[in-house]
Amino acid sequence: MRILHFLPGSTFAFALALSAACPPAEQSATPDCATYCATVTARCTESMAQYESEAACNEYCTGNAITWGVGTTADAAGNTLGCRQYHAGAAGNDEHCLHAGPTGGGVCGSYCDVYCDAAMANCADGNALYGDRDACIAACAAMPTNGDVNASGGDSVQCRVYHLGAAKTDPAGHCAHGSQSGGDVCGTWCQVYCDIMDVNCPNEYSGAAACDTACGAFAEDGQIGDGAGDTVQCRIFHAGVANNDDHCNHASADSTADTCSGGGSGVTCADYCATVSDNCTGGSLQYATEQACLEFCNSNPLNWGTGTVDDTDVNTLGCRIYHAGAANNDDHCDHAGPTGGGACGSYCDVYCAAMSCYCPAEYANTAACSTACTAFPATGDVNDADGNTVQCRIYHAGFAKTDASHCDHADEDSATGTCL
Repeated sequence: MRILHFLPGSTFAFALALSAACPPAEQSATPDCATYCATVTARCTESMAQYESEAACNEYCTGNAITWGVGTTADAAGNTLGCRQYHAGAAGNDEHCLHAGPTGGGVCGSYCDVYCDAAMANCADGNALYGDRDACIAACAAMPTNGDVNASGGDSVQCRVYHLGAAKTDPAGHCAHGSQSGGDVCGTWCQVYCDIMDVNCPNEYSGAAACDTACGAFAEDGQIGDGAGDTVQCRIFHAGVANNDDHCNHASADSTADTCSGGGSGVTCADYCATVSDNCTGGSLQYATEQACLEFCNSNPLNWGTGTVDDTDVNTLGCRIYHAGAANNDDHCDHAGPTGGGACGSYCDVYCAAMSCYCPAEYANTAACSTACTAFPATGDVNDADGNTVQCRIYHAGFAKTDASHCDHADEDSATGTCL
C-alpha cells in the first residue's frame, strides 16, 4: 500500500479549531485535526496506516485537501472530519481504519460523495471536470472502488481522490488525473475505457479480453472530453455518458459514423446535441432537452454551415461541436449554442445568414444587413423572444424558416413588443 506523500501547504484556511491531542479514548464533541491525527495514527498502523506520519496527517487535515465537512464526533457516516474521528476512535487495525482515512472507506461519505466534493471544489474554471455535481456522480458510478488508500496510480476512485487532493494546490497538474478518464495515470486509457464499457455498455464486447484487444488499436492522440475523432479519448467520453443507449454505439470499436470512427467528419447533430447537453447545464443550458437540440439542429433554422470539428471561430456546426467539447458550464457553452456566442461566427454573421435565407426582403443585401446589425445590442440571452437585442432577432430569424411572420419580429425596426 502506498502511504500519502501529498502534503498541502499550511496556508490553506480550514475552519476547524485545533487543540492539544487527547489520548484516543478521550474524544471531545467537536472534531479537531490534532485529536483525529493522534488517534488515527495510534490505532491504524502498518498495513492499515492511513498517513505517513501524525505530522503528515495534520498537514493534510488542516489543509482540508479534499474538502471534508466538519460535523461532530457522533457522526458514524457522512463526509466529515467528525465521522473520521469517530471511526479512528473505534479502530484497531481493522476496517474502521479505512473509514477513518482520506477516502472515508465508503462509510464517511460514499466514495462518490468524497470524490465529487473534491472534484467540484478543487477543479474549477479552466480545470473543471464536470458541468455539475449530478454529472460527477454519474461518472463516478462507473469507477472501480478496489484501489488502496492514497494510491497514485491504477484505475480506481481511490487514485482519483488522491490526485484531487493534490489538485488543491496544483489543479493544472492533477485535475486531469482525477477525471473520469484518469488522464492515463489513474489507469491506462484502455483500462479505463474497458472498465467503463463493462459498466455502462456491457453488450458491446464478449469479455474483458475482447475489449482490451479492440482498444489496443485505438489512437491515443485525442484530448480528454473529445466528442469526435477516432481516438480512445473520444470513446471514453461517450462510454462515460452512456446508459445502454446510442452513446454505446459511439463508444464501440467501429463507432457510429461521424463520432469516434475514422470514416466521417465528426460533424453530426447527434454528436453535437449529446455533447452540448452533457457539458452545458443549469444556467449554461442552450437547449431545453437533448431532443429539442436535435430537432433544432436537424432543421438548421439559422442556416449554419457544416464545417469541421477543427473550426473555432466560424458560423458552422463543426465550430459549435468544438466548443461543446471544450465546455464546462462556461463561456464555451454560449459559443456552442444557437447564436454562436460571438465566437462561432459573429452575432451579425449568424443573424444575417438566417435573414438572407428566410427573410430576403428585409435587407437589400448582406452588407445592408450587417450594417443594421452592428447597432443591435448584444446584451440578451440565448433564445430570448423579446428585448431590443441581436439575440432576440436571431431567435425570431430561426422561426422565420417555417413562419414568415417572424421576419417582422426579426428585422431592424421589429414589431412592437418583440425585439424593439
